[in-house]
Amino acid sequence: MNMKAYYIEANEKLIESLQKSSEEDRMDQIELIQDLHKYKYYAMGTWWDALHYLLTGVSACEPIEYSMLSEAVVGKKPFSEDEEANFISYTSAADLARISASLDWLSVKEVMGAFSLKDLIEHDIYPGDWKEEKESEYKKELANAFKTLRRFYQIMTEQGEGVVVCIY
Repeated sequence: MNMKAYYIEANEKLIESLQKSSEEDRMDQIELIQDLHKYKYYAMGTWWDALHYLLTGVSACEPIEYSMLSEAVVGKKPFSEDEEANFISYTSAADLARISASLDWLSVKEVMGAFSLKDLIEHDIYPGDWKEEKESEYKKELANAFKTLRRFYQIMTEQGEGVVVCIY
């Protein structure tokens, strides 16, 4: 099963509701939100770890505390510290504005300048089934993932919303 990342529009009420929920209830709420399409969301797919690597030089499995570029991919605060739990975190509207601004400073060319298929393989970056013959496809997909996430964050910032990040 592929682990995919989802970025979901979240007002303070939704974030508080998810904070008060058990792990199982939280996942049920997230799946219901996605099914009902009540909130805007961006489904990045399996590119989350590679994008984190391009932005920070490390896997998303090693989030960098206080790094806005790391938090852009994995969120600011996890709902649970349990390493066995599904990865679900959130970023408040105030923090999202700062993260969005940090992404705005980067060009696609700068981000993609860090792309090295050899490095992705060597550092075991997810999804891990990298193939040389697909390198140009990977570059296009990752550039698109960066542009789409940056635009999604711009929209959420303009609307004064936060974001819930789910990787499962």
